[in-house]
Amino acid sequence: MKKIVLLSLLCFVLISFFASVTLEQKANAATRGDKTELEGKWVLQGSNMTFVFSEEKYEITAQNVWYKGTFSIKTSTDPKEIDLVIEDTAMAQFKGQTSLGIYAFKEGILFLAMNRPGADQRPTQFQPGGDIQVFMLKKSE
Repeated sequence: MKKIVLLSLLCFVLISFFASVTLEQKANAATRGDKTELEGKWVLQGSNMTFVFSEEKYEITAQNVWYKGTFSIKTSTDPKEIDLVIEDTAMAQFKGQTSLGIYAFKEGILFLAMNRPGADQRPTQFQPGGDIQVFMLKKSE
């Protein structure tokens, strides 16, 4: 009887382990897929503002404003989340701050809603207002 209980327990542990590994692999694959889709230069329609994503780095430029740093994404949420850590900028008050946001891809457009750097609230929808800005970006060719 003890052997059956131990064997059942062992099977349960192994199944739980492999299930968690599989879920983690799926989440990692989704993150890699989105990072691949994000990679490149994106342009704000009707302006000279650009967002460039490359591996873990990003750069945003527009006239006299620029931000550089690292980013991370979370694809397991709806909407998907993005965090921009500002390592360098012309606006000294934002250096070292993190801007929390959400993003989505739709018909070749990257929708990005970002809160003011340093704010502790993440946008929940693609609606501008207060400190939240919404960007509709098209990939540059």
